[in-house]
Amino acid sequence: MANSYQHTVANPVTFSGKGLHIGKFARVILNPAPVNTGIVFQHVDKSGVRTNIPAHWQYTTPMPFCTCLMASNGMYIRTVEHLLAACFACGLDNALIEVHGNEIPLLDGSAFSMIKAIEDVGLQAQTQLKKRIRVLKTVRVEGNNRYLQIDPAQDFSLDLGVQLAKYGDFHWQGVLTPDSFKAEIAQARTYGDVTHGLLAKTFTAFFTKHPIALGANLNNCIVMFGKHVLNRGGLRMPDEFIRHRILDLMGDLMLAQAPLIGKITGFNPAHRLNQRLVETILTDESAWCWDGDK
Repeated sequence: MANSYQHTVANPVTFSGKGLHIGKFARVILNPAPVNTGIVFQHVDKSGVRTNIPAHWQYTTPMPFCTCLMASNGMYIRTVEHLLAACFACGLDNALIEVHGNEIPLLDGSAFSMIKAIEDVGLQAQTQLKKRIRVLKTVRVEGNNRYLQIDPAQDFSLDLGVQLAKYGDFHWQGVLTPDSFKAEIAQARTYGDVTHGLLAKTFTAFFTKHPIALGANLNNCIVMFGKHVLNRGGLRMPDEFIRHRILDLMGDLMLAQAPLIGKITGFNPAHRLNQRLVETILTDESAWCWDGDK
């Protein structure tokens, strides 16, 4: 990636479907954008009013079991993390993403279909070099039996663990590039437990008024009942759970608006913790620099 140029989509990319949590149909169009635009979502309401919301940590708002971006006028887009992970995998730096609805479609529950849609139209090289954020010192965030830490390194790598009460402990480590993400992570699906899910839906909807998992089914996520996976064919890979957590993490790290250079270690990563890591790095001027500046 060193000294490579920024890229946008060569032509618009369109896909549609139901969202994971709201469960309503939405249409998404990725449009080309100029250099240094970054990834910007554009909420389009039923009357055609458009609201731009940059994919930046400053626009995140707490929402259960997803990453949600919200503009100052209250317009929001839920569950952006899988599409942002696809942008990472494709090396997409600049795009204006129209969203006709309030949630990104789930498709098959992974980033695979989104990556394929982008690759089908191809990317257009632009005139300025990519930006990368080099981490200069250790940064750590933690809470609720979770933590994430990033240390200076020469490339980007992960060393993560996840503990699932009914399924045991999972671990993944290695250097992660767009190519290795596509090969090893992109097809990992979101997941949920039927028994826990029913309770969580009732609890969350009552206290936060934000629905969860209304659009979940056997075609777009891993559905578990006790220790059993209900999907035909079971898991796509034995450690699909942690690979999906990595997929979510990479999508959330895109809220830095540039790839990171550093080594991340952690345990039980989750959306809000991922967002806090980005925020903690970028709000400490001594913690990072643009690659090549130091």
